[in-house]
Formats: sequence, C-alpha cells, structure tokens
Amino acid sequence: MQLFCVSGPGKRTGREERVLHTREGAVVKSYFVPFCDRMAELLSCADLVVSRSGAGTLAELARTGTPAVLVPFPHAADNHQAANAFFFEQQGGGLVVDQRHLAGLTKEVQELVFNDWLLRKFRDNLARMDQENSLDAMIDDLLALAGLPAANPAESEQKAA
Repeated sequence: MQLFCVSGPGKRTGREERVLHTREGAVVKSYFVPFCDRMAELLSCADLVVSRSGAGTLAELARTGTPAVLVPFPHAADNHQAANAFFFEQQGGGLVVDQRHLAGLTKEVQELVFNDWLLRKFRDNLARMDQENSLDAMIDDLLALAGLPAANPAESEQKAA
C-alpha cells in the first residue's frame, strides 16, 4: 500500500517521503507534496481517493474512474461542496464523510480500499457518469431556456423517456 498526499500550497515546503508501518508491521510508503500538476496521472493510478469535493475535482474523479471518500469543505460558498459530494454519492461514485466525523475516516477508508466488489461498482458508476457530454447538455439547456428546439432531438427524447 502507498499513500500520496497533496496537502495544498503553504502546507509543506517540498516533497517529503516517509516509510510508515501498519499495526501488523507492513510497510506503507508515504509521499507528501504541496502541489501536483499531474493530477490525471495520480488519480488514474489510485485505488481510492480522499478529497474535498469541488466541481473540478469531481469531474476529474469521474473522468479517471477513481472512487472517492469525499470530505466537503464546510466553509465553501453556499455549502456547494456538500451538494457536490452528496450528488456524487447518490450517483454511486463514492462516499461522503462530514468533516465533523473525521474520527471515522480511517475506518471508512480501510473498509473500502480492500472491498474489491464495491470499488468495482463505484468505477462502473463513474464510467456511466463520465458518458454525459457536458457541452451538448449545456447547449441543449441553453436552447431550452431560449425556447428553441434541442440541437440533437434524438438525445432530448432519450432524456425525456
């Protein structure tokens, strides 16, 4: 098992590597960095991610098919991260842990990371979530708001069904 932690700007001055051990003595290589500009690669090789729940992050998780435990930032404007996280959870992409309940985060992660069946189910759901063509959906929504017919009537009929 390996742990890769992107802590955010100002939290660390550079890359740090540590070797940690589980209670049973197994080695866990751990890497801590303040920033990563290769998130798609990092997410693509992860079995599970623990993250905040900004819209960009959720889009990256869906695109890379990476299940997540989301901890919404409680001070985000209009509590939008909580709304994002709960939508992600309802769609079957992962689970939400409220920041007030971080004591249970380790247990939640341990139960998930070794549950191959559930991780596979999350990945299947993420693949479904990533199928939506967001540009076409936005264009259709704008056309509907303007009272005009959809750009692709066949897709609009499928959505209505």
